[in-house]
Amino acid sequence: VASRVGKVYLDEFHRHNIIGFDLPWHEPDISLFVIKGDMCGFSRVMATEFYKGITVRLHEWTKTTCDELDFVEVTGGDSITMIDRSAGKIVDSMLKLLKRAELHREQPITFRFGGSAGPITFESVDRRLNNKWESATVPLGQALRSSARLEPHAPKGQLLVDSSFVKAIGRNSDELIIEEIGPGEVPTLVYDAETRHFIVQKSSTDPFQSTQLYLVKPREAG
Repeated sequence: VASRVGKVYLDEFHRHNIIGFDLPWHEPDISLFVIKGDMCGFSRVMATEFYKGITVRLHEWTKTTCDELDFVEVTGGDSITMIDRSAGKIVDSMLKLLKRAELHREQPITFRFGGSAGPITFESVDRRLNNKWESATVPLGQALRSSARLEPHAPKGQLLVDSSFVKAIGRNSDELIIEEIGPGEVPTLVYDAETRHFIVQKSSTDPFQSTQLYLVKPREAG
């Protein structure tokens, strides 16, 4: 087959699964879009009478704005993780959540968002709750770490993503505006002029990620 088809066959050859007697079939990890958001100034909110109300509201807003996503979870009262196979859908849900938060009459708030894409697996784990062990499903994958590393560097109210997020969109980007970030536009990150990449890491001992960075938003919001 390789002699007739050539490089195309060799590039597309599936090395993970070999068909044969008694050989198990391994499903490939699904590549999904991930957005992690964090509430800006939440530590100040915790010291006010709005703390409990805002935390409850975030769960309510999440239910109404992210109901169609493959996975969504609120943690710590101020952080949210969104996962979906559609870039347009996940960005739209993010924007709806952001609008709900910014229009909250009692205490307007905003978020920062970081995004990435890649293989995500969902595993079942046991958690201790109310003196009982209960099963829960958690997502695992490099894209979760990458999006979490980007989130603190995003401008308020915006989504900062890496090149994996943009590459995963591919040609299906008509509904999104994608703007590449240049040197000096993210002052909290080191920029390598030679590779034209930003160096993303939590600390000097943290494994770093070298990537181009982009701001992404729905086209109708532009």
